[in-house]
Amino acid sequence: IYPFTLMRVQAEQPADVLQLDAALDFLRQLGSGMSEDEVARVVKVFPEVLGCDVQQQLQGNVDKLQQDWNLQGRVLVKAVLRQPAVLGYNIDCMGDCAGECNRCWVRF
Repeated sequence: IYPFTLMRVQAEQPADVLQLDAALDFLRQLGSGMSEDEVARVVKVFPEVLGCDVQQQLQGNVDKLQQDWNLQGRVLVKAVLRQPAVLGYNIDCMGDCAGECNRCWVRF
């Protein structure tokens, strides 16, 4: 399931406060830590981040950034600030296009 689409479909349902808190806490602790202003910038540009599962989606993508691109600490934070949607990518076509470019790591 693609969390962005799911979030838009469920927009009329009340938000899960625990999910929102978990996503915000995750952003605050990302890399060397994000300031409240930086968290607000990420949420403003990519509000879908609040609907992403912290353990599977967000942590998985941060792990990929750390392992594949060796982004750590403040460099990781700056990469996410530059392109917040990277936290929602869930396809890696590795050059064999799957036709889902908005969700693909090829954009990073």
